[in-house]
Amino acid sequence: MVDDQRTAGVGSSDGWPPNSESAPTQLAGGSGTEDRPTPKTIPADDLRAGGWPPPPPDASPFRPTSGPAGGPPPAAQASGGKTMLMRAEPEPQIPLGWLVVVEGSGGKRGAICQLKTETIVGRAYGDLVLSGDATVSSQHIKVRLEAKEEGVEGQEIFVVYDLASANGTFVGDKETYRDEQNRIYRRELKDGDYLLVGETTLIFKQIDK
Repeated sequence: MVDDQRTAGVGSSDGWPPNSESAPTQLAGGSGTEDRPTPKTIPADDLRAGGWPPPPPDASPFRPTSGPAGGPPPAAQASGGKTMLMRAEPEPQIPLGWLVVVEGSGGKRGAICQLKTETIVGRAYGDLVLSGDATVSSQHIKVRLEAKEEGVEGQEIFVVYDLASANGTFVGDKETYRDEQNRIYRRELKDGDYLLVGETTLIFKQIDK
């Protein structure tokens, strides 16, 4: 009985399972060895032409091709692998000037507005809002930094413009700034000038560069 099992190749230690190269597969009910189809080899050039295999990650069109991944842009790199930090240029300095509320219902006495290259003063809108004075127009005056037409080259001055206000703008010294002859449309300001805007008095102060 043992010889029959070994002959049949069941549970034998004499070379079982048979080597796949020398032992053909027997199918139940078959009359012989089933021929396996020979795998077809596709040339590598044909695979690449069909888009296979996919490109490696480094060749992805979504990865930047210049500079290390996650590193600074090439413009920020210098030779030798050192990184250069780009410094923002400082903003140009302008002369220091202020408008200060002296008296009137427009604002609190002593309220200060530092002048910019262009400053608006009005009742409803502006850098200095005089909301308590009904005689001040919505946008009453504009103070702008301009180059001086005559004098030292490059010198800048503050110039006040009346913005077609209903009650006008007056500028002068402390004794005469309310006089009718001091009603202005445009005037260069100098340190210590008084301005009458509606019924609110302002004083202009400046520190030279």
